[in-house]
Amino acid sequence: MKRWLLLILMILVSVLAAAFSLVNRDSVSLDLLAARTELPLGVLVLGAVLAGAAIAGAVLFATVILSQNLKLRSLRRELDKLKSAQAKAPPAEPPAPTAPIV
Repeated sequence: MKRWLLLILMILVSVLAAAFSLVNRDSVSLDLLAARTELPLGVLVLGAVLAGAAIAGAVLFATVILSQNLKLRSLRRELDKLKSAQAKAPPAEPPAPTAPIV
């Protein structure tokens, strides 16, 4: 169900982006440091939105996912230490059998 909602949302956003591009056909000039180009306004705005999403995704990756990987690595090291300590410890005696209750 969640995938279907995501698919419908993606289709809706794509249709809205296409409509936005069709409405904003006026050509504007983009002057970068080394180059100058003329593109439709809708294309430039959508490109800026996509670039912003890419930058936000990179920041999210760097802050959240990498920190989670570091935490996971430290927890795995701690688990390995505990497993090796448990392997070195003498085995515990089994509990004494109890008499059945009649």
